[in-house]
Amino acid sequence: MVKFNRIRVEIGEKGMTAYIRKLHVPVAVIAGMAADGVSEDEMLERFPGLEPEDIREAVEYATEWTSRDGPHGSGCCHMGD
Repeated sequence: MVKFNRIRVEIGEKGMTAYIRKLHVPVAVIAGMAADGVSEDEMLERFPGLEPEDIREAVEYATEWTSRDGPHGSGCCHMGD
């Protein structure tokens, strides 16, 4: 299992959601923007406090999450709405 230092997972009424550390920006938002071809510079401008390593880790987390077992080994969690 990969250790994610910049990702925080919260449990809420709808299940588990992964966020970028203190920013409370869902990993799914950043990973989705990357998948849509949004540039790193544009993401950094749109989300003050976001760092390039946050983007890389969000994409890596999303990749792990969509694998057969997910990053937590259970495949039971979602990344956000």
